Amino acid sequence: MEFSEQNTFSLGDTIHPSVSERYYNQKYRIDIKKQPGYDQCVLSHSNRVCLVTMAASHDLITSGRIPKQIDFKIDDKTDRTANKVSGKGKKGAQWLTENSPLCRVTCTDGTEYILYSCLRGHLMEINERLYKNPTLLIEKPETDGYLAIVMPKLVDFKSQIDKLLSIEQYKTNIGQRKDNLTKDTETANEIDNTNDVT
Repeated sequence: MEFSEQNTFSLGDTIHPSVSERYYNQKYRIDIKKQPGYDQCVLSHSNRVCLVTMAASHDLITSGRIPKQIDFKIDDKTDRTANKVSGKGKKGAQWLTENSPLCRVTCTDGTEYILYSCLRGHLMEINERLYKNPTLLIEKPETDGYLAIVMPKLVDFKSQIDKLLSIEQYKTNIGQRKDNLTKDTETANEIDNTNDVT
């Protein structure tokens, strides 16, 4: 799947949104499996095509880590590369739940992350470009660095998308998480200062 430039661009005084901003609705799932900072984005199109990506607030991005390798074979039983889709009925497509692992990312410092489906549906495609260039995950997460394309069933599409956070809800939640981290850091510093005095 080919995409245009990720960011908005300008021709004179007119600002033009990116392809993903024009045609896809940005939805988010944060703290997946109760892991703080495991945030992902789902770009949903009205035709039910959903691109699963990493959110800018994912720990892999905010920690400054660099992806070295991406493996769509999670274990002996879970191999997303074995997905073979054919025909109008999407025969052969693997069925995913919200918490189905899509891939394992290994960073240059050895840290590993599992990235998830975020919604229930058929796996239509994995992004094989990530094998050759895993840094696309952090450089262009909403375009060339998408993880996979998932298509929910027609009857499930609205309910699956409605479970995810809107961009406004996402920003509010991320802001609250940052505030809580700041308060926790300040409290820890106060305790350290008290201990130093005594």
